[in-house]
Amino acid sequence: MKGFDKDQQVVVIVLGVVFLSLFLLRTYSFPIWPFQSKQQGQCEPCKRIIIEVTGKVKHPGVYIFKETPSIEDAIYAAGGLLNGLCLVPDLKHQVLKNGSHVLITEGEYAKAVLKILNISPRKRLILGLPVNINYVSPEDLALVPGINLGLARRIVTYRERHGSFKTWEDLLPVKGIGPKNLKRLKLYSSLD
Repeated sequence: MKGFDKDQQVVVIVLGVVFLSLFLLRTYSFPIWPFQSKQQGQCEPCKRIIIEVTGKVKHPGVYIFKETPSIEDAIYAAGGLLNGLCLVPDLKHQVLKNGSHVLITEGEYAKAVLKILNISPRKRLILGLPVNINYVSPEDLALVPGINLGLARRIVTYRERHGSFKTWEDLLPVKGIGPKNLKRLKLYSSLD
């Protein structure tokens, strides 16, 4: 930013993040983290399915559903397909899982080509969805509160040498993982 020294740039960026956070909190009524505390008597995930739709749709973005949506539901929420594209009828009713990313591109003869991916780990954490510890990179794992880059690298290195983690206790041999970090990982990540 021209005309600002480094301290002023930091202040502007921090204020921008604060205002964006306030806007998002006021705009969306869903909880930031999808799990209720055990003290409230519930520990089940909230019944909100989060799907990202991008590509050849009128309104790309992240959409929240109360029930498990089909591909057709997700595309409808995103305003429909662009440029007269058509969806192959067999795909319309395919059900999406929580945290899916539907990427739509244009194929031959105005057919929509779909790729069903996962929402990126960074977005998953922001949206309150757990990241899969068996697939995440060290840089993305380090985004979990309380997990630094060094510990994240040790976890990923251990996973690459010994295979996927089947249970949470499989993480205990990693240097730096104790009961406290294991509890934190359980909150923000999954094994499947």
